[in-house]
Amino acid sequence: MAKTKVLIVSHTAQLGGAERVLLRFLAEQTSFDLVLICPAGPLADLAQKAGVPTHLSKSLSPLKREENPFWPLAFWGRLLGSFVEISCLIFKEKPDLVQANGFSTMPYVCLPTWTWDRPLLWHMHDFKTGLRNRLAAAIFDFFSTRILAVSEAVAFNLRTQGIAPEKIRVLYNHVNPAQLQAGDGALSFKLAELKADGSKLVGMMGSLEERKGMREAIEALALIPTEPIKLVLAGGTHSPSQERYLAQLKDLVAQKGLNGRVILLGPIDSLAEFYQGIDLFLHYPKTPDPLPTVLLEALSLGLPVLANQLGGNPECLGQGQWGRLIAPDRIDLLATALTQPQPPLDGYAKIRFLEQFSLKSKETEFSLLYRELLEALDAD
Repeated sequence: MAKTKVLIVSHTAQLGGAERVLLRFLAEQTSFDLVLICPAGPLADLAQKAGVPTHLSKSLSPLKREENPFWPLAFWGRLLGSFVEISCLIFKEKPDLVQANGFSTMPYVCLPTWTWDRPLLWHMHDFKTGLRNRLAAAIFDFFSTRILAVSEAVAFNLRTQGIAPEKIRVLYNHVNPAQLQAGDGALSFKLAELKADGSKLVGMMGSLEERKGMREAIEALALIPTEPIKLVLAGGTHSPSQERYLAQLKDLVAQKGLNGRVILLGPIDSLAEFYQGIDLFLHYPKTPDPLPTVLLEALSLGLPVLANQLGGNPECLGQGQWGRLIAPDRIDLLATALTQPQPPLDGYAKIRFLEQFSLKSKETEFSLLYRELLEALDAD
């Protein structure tokens, strides 16, 4: 029996959480015939390296509105260009269905899939609010055959946008600790040096932007000046606003007298070394995070985790079974929690976590969903 052929479209090739999840699925799954189209960049490079058929798009890319005041003109040009690219690819590859990786990818796939009468699966990794996003969601809902939410929190957000519950399916992302990026040992050595004085290392990871809550973590650290705790921030900047935020973080560190207790690592090349080199992973976003990849990665290695109760954090932590949850927007509670011991995730709890977020579970659910979509198409 021929494998289901799926054309997966990503508007970006930068490796954010959603793209890391997509890359792992492309590289590890064996049940489907997957083809990727995305711009040139890290996602495309690593997908090709993994043997995934990958087409480079010249039209798909983030709009970068803050850098380009004429982005509406650029958008319409990219919309036309992507229509031609995706249409040609559908004609050439003849996929059974098309899957859009995220909210920002959907504008580029609606018309080509409608034109070529292909089922469209909208894979939703985002939280969206506001009138503009509500209108966009209504349009995407019209063109999509099914909507795949990465968490119950995302599914709830979609329902608040007016999308029918029966059209939404929740399917968790998977994590494989064996596939986390390894390095050359340099990061492990650096982290060991930071702990040489007996300090507890608390790590955060992500692009340096306001919504990640790194400023709040620094302010919490300032409330516990006598505790032997260091905050290690891993992540880079990709836009002028993120550069400004990085400058603000540095100013805050100096203002609070935390030089030496807050370490800005910048981008890192080894996820495994980072997680294994710290004592506690912290995820304290200011806005809801759909299903944080960083939490899944940290937990898969058994690392103690502390997170707030926003978005998909509680689902990642098994509603508090696999890590500690605290209230958002309470720097005082965060400071107290940083000082308290927390056990690693091991034993049956770790087995249960890995089963819930396993590749096998994800492939099974995708198989059922793809079959359902194709059977509905045949019935029509």
